[in-house]
Amino acid sequence: MKPKVEAFTLVEAVIALGIFSLLLGLGLAIRPQAHRQTVSQFEGQFASLYQRARLEAQSQQKKVALSFQEDGLAALGEKVLYPDNYRLLTVKDWFVQPTGYVAPDHVTWQNGSKKYRLIMQLGGGAYRFKT
Repeated sequence: MKPKVEAFTLVEAVIALGIFSLLLGLGLAIRPQAHRQTVSQFEGQFASLYQRARLEAQSQQKKVALSFQEDGLAALGEKVLYPDNYRLLTVKDWFVQPTGYVAPDHVTWQNGSKKYRLIMQLGGGAYRFKT
């Protein structure tokens, strides 16, 4: 009687390699992308941060700064990144008064020849984005 040697058969090896290849392919296809900030995401994050800054200014009866810096918008200890590939043209600060008022002004970003603008309108702290 011959000694029994256990080993992979050719069919088992092909199946194992197929499963391994499938898992490796899925892992490469689903790998996480670097964080990308879109214009619409920035608009939503700005709306949320601006609303919280107004509420904070009114509830605490103190000025709250919205600081437009080179790398992002800072306020209330948070930072919101600008949309990808958009560069801030002028660093500036906006102040939300205890009444909720913000002086009319604008902030401009540029992406190549495209400009993207946030305009603070006169009256009531309303704003709009313009491309």
